[in-house]
Amino acid sequence: MSIFNKNWISSGDPTLNDLLGGLGFLKGIIYLIFDDTKNVSNILLTTTVAAQRMYIRHQCSDTFKIVFIDANNGYNPSFIAKTADFYHLSPKEVEKNINLLHVSTYEYLVQILENQLPHIQNLKVVLISGLLTLFKKNLLHSFEGLSNIINSIRMKLSHISPFTIITSTSNKALYPSKLTNSKGKSCSAFVQITEDELNVIYKLLKHPRIREKQIKRAKSMILKLKSKSLTLDCFF
Repeated sequence: MSIFNKNWISSGDPTLNDLLGGLGFLKGIIYLIFDDTKNVSNILLTTTVAAQRMYIRHQCSDTFKIVFIDANNGYNPSFIAKTADFYHLSPKEVEKNINLLHVSTYEYLVQILENQLPHIQNLKVVLISGLLTLFKKNLLHSFEGLSNIINSIRMKLSHISPFTIITSTSNKALYPSKLTNSKGKSCSAFVQITEDELNVIYKLLKHPRIREKQIKRAKSMILKLKSKSLTLDCFF
């Protein structure tokens, strides 16, 4: 039997979990995932369900609340329901634990982080879909500017300390350079996901505990791994 660890939640994607050390997202680190694939929002949607499955499987008494902040119309209730069925969960119960909030500007995002989230009881996970759509084109010019924004989000959530995962389409100008890619005191991790005709390529660009690395998986293999994860007791 596995040992439940509330410091980790699964992404629902075994390859992404492997890239991040084996278990998925670690509490205390803000993750920004640059995704160029067609399924850019599906990472957060799958995480929304996989995290709840983890708590339900281990019969946690904690009420589990997730906030999904949608900046790019990435929330898909049909996908949530299908993923819940995939994990043998009740779609209605899964959706009941999700607070969906739409944002169109960074200023409104800040208001939500400061004024709304502190009043949501038992908030465990904050997901932000499409962060860079909140900024005018070319407003952000460097990784340092993006890093400042991520640090600001981290500070505003510090009194809640939820798991925090953010997605965005890629912008190479905002990637961490080799000089910023070493392990250290940073509390942010950056991942890039791209694809070609046959493969999906996962790259760890920066992580405070893990060196940069890359995993390439055939698209057909990724589907098999996700199906296999249903039969494995992989949450520790």
